[in-house]
Amino acid sequence: MPHRLAACLVFVLVILSACVTVASPPTATPRPTPTPSGEMVTIDAYDGDLLIDPVNLWKSYHNRSLGLAAQVHHRNRVRLLGRGGEGVQVETSYGARGWCNYRFIKELKATPYP
Repeated sequence: MPHRLAACLVFVLVILSACVTVASPPTATPRPTPTPSGEMVTIDAYDGDLLIDPVNLWKSYHNRSLGLAAQVHHRNRVRLLGRGGEGVQVETSYGARGWCNYRFIKELKATPYP
């Protein structure tokens, strides 16, 4: 009888150990290399499969009622001036400054911005 009980316990332990999955440690998401302010970046006007051309640059990212600063076209190069949340401030080749979403900047598009 003790051998039977021991065999049952071993069987239960084997079954339980098979049911428990060992989670692998989470893999750290690589941090994007920050694009230095002042660097030239490319406008990527694709939002998924939709081409939004021209891209509006707003005087204020959070208050669009202040008006439109400029418009830039797909593949134009602009100078990165700053960031704030999902907004990116850029300057066009003719000196107009405005804000757009980071998803319209090719070099920032691949990774979400914190």
